Amino acid sequence: DIEKIPIDDKETYELYSRGDTTSVFQFESPGMQKYLRELKPTRIFDLIAMNALYRPGPMAYVSTFVRRKNGEEPVAYDHPLMEEELRETYGVTIYQEQIMILSRKLAGFTRGESDKLRKAMGKKRLDIMEEMKVKFTEGCLANPEFRVGSWKNESEARRLIDKIWDDWRAFSSYAFNKSHAVAYAWLAYQTAYLKAHYPEEFMLALME
Repeated sequence: DIEKIPIDDKETYELYSRGDTTSVFQFESPGMQKYLRELKPTRIFDLIAMNALYRPGPMAYVSTFVRRKNGEEPVAYDHPLMEEELRETYGVTIYQEQIMILSRKLAGFTRGESDKLRKAMGKKRLDIMEEMKVKFTEGCLANPEFRVGSWKNESEARRLIDKIWDDWRAFSSYAFNKSHAVAYAWLAYQTAYLKAHYPEEFMLALME
């Protein structure tokens, strides 16, 4: 039953780590195979992230993701409040959903406001994003969980707020939704599982 295969199958991740992904949905290009050999994915979250990253724009962050996954570069977070949401992607912002949740945690955005921000990013509406920056700044400054340590100082807090927002504004040029990446990665994993465990049948089905 392809819907009940284990999500932690060793042979499947070894196939990905070898870059042996010819005919595996979404993961068969030579460039993707190269990054898979460097990344050596060990969990479904790695595949989800790679699916979202290997596109024009976010591809610039693939090397950072790979180095952090392999312990070759420290995982860093701009603020402690961001760690829980970005831990899965080694501190790299990849998904629209991460921005939505972080806007609520950092600045107290409502769900509606965070979705408005997502839509502005998805549609490249920088004008709306700039309008929302005022609310984001005010929200962060009023959040006692944000104003800790050196960020109790307003100028330091504003400096960090500007840094986070500038990163998000750059992110808006390639923002990708996680739900889409999850669906693609799960189908890709199922495909790779079949190739890893039933190679003859897999290739025969492919040729037919």
